[in-house]
Amino acid sequence: MHKGKLQSMKDSKIVTLAACLIAICIALSAATVARAETSSPITCLYFSNTGHNVQGALAQFYLARNGFKNFGDPLTEAFFEDKVLVQYFRNARLDYHPENPEPFRVQVGLLGYIYNQSDSRLPSPLIPALEDPNFFYFPATGLTVGFGIKKYYANNFGYEVLGYPLTLVRNEGNNFVQYFQRGVVEWSGTDLTANTVRAKEVGQDALDRRYAKDFKWRQSAANDRCQDAAQLTTSASPTVVLIVGATQTPTVTPTIFLPTPPALGTTLDVRVHVTLKQSPTNGTQFAEVTVDDQFSRPLKGIGLVATIRTPSGDRSFPLVATDAAGNSKFNFDIGKQSANTLIVVRVDAYWTSLTGNGSDWFMTR
Repeated sequence: MHKGKLQSMKDSKIVTLAACLIAICIALSAATVARAETSSPITCLYFSNTGHNVQGALAQFYLARNGFKNFGDPLTEAFFEDKVLVQYFRNARLDYHPENPEPFRVQVGLLGYIYNQSDSRLPSPLIPALEDPNFFYFPATGLTVGFGIKKYYANNFGYEVLGYPLTLVRNEGNNFVQYFQRGVVEWSGTDLTANTVRAKEVGQDALDRRYAKDFKWRQSAANDRCQDAAQLTTSASPTVVLIVGATQTPTVTPTIFLPTPPALGTTLDVRVHVTLKQSPTNGTQFAEVTVDDQFSRPLKGIGLVATIRTPSGDRSFPLVATDAAGNSKFNFDIGKQSANTLIVVRVDAYWTSLTGNGSDWFMTR
């Protein structure tokens, strides 16, 4: 057989095998962190150093993926950007898609693209062997991640946090830098370990490029009776190794939970109940939402977004998905309101393409 044809077949097999391995790894990482999320009792965090809350599904995602290291402190409250509920952090932006099944509701935004950096795919002769311990090869972009950055990628939720590489390693100033879909990492290059690799502040850069310093959601907010993040240790979150090399074997069977789609004709009955119908003009309000189908059967795992409507405008944030009883509880600071102010609490529920909403209200006195 012709030598060129043999080489082509070999390259094709390498790319196919690498793609399969990466798909398995992504599923493995997603399944592992999904289990971590369900075990966390914390559903709301307050960062006193920046004055922002991280609520519901975003708080759970943050904790399950070592957010202190990977994402940094929040720089905004949650708000709608281009019809998607987002929240900016120092090193990332988290996007909330309640209509998606788990574990795809919260995603790290594709902020690596804001730098407009990209490299061409590696030619076949330069593609490293699958067993090469120094490199991960990504057929999707035709690029590699190597040495210290490879170790950092493997130990920090890899694809979920950074995505695929957009460039190879470059020298910028005194550091080596590599651009990814969801972020950028810097490496001092003084050794071959991951100890000197750190995430670049792409969330800060993206926020500053798009919004003015006085942007409403950048301003410090009152604590929604959340646990102070300063009380948590940065080692509280689990570490998941993304396994890519052909010589490494997954230790957990990868599974992704895809819920049964709603039957034709299903409707969502969304009921919202606020605890204090007569509330002080400032302080905390408590609320609960229940989601059933048209036969009063509770629905578990429904994606939820709460919107608090006051005379000064709306505030929206994600909630924890409904439990087995179809319930989800939350609380929020009402801000500084005048007496006799009407405040409406609305919750939108999402089950794939099916949506529903409910509301309740209270008055200040």
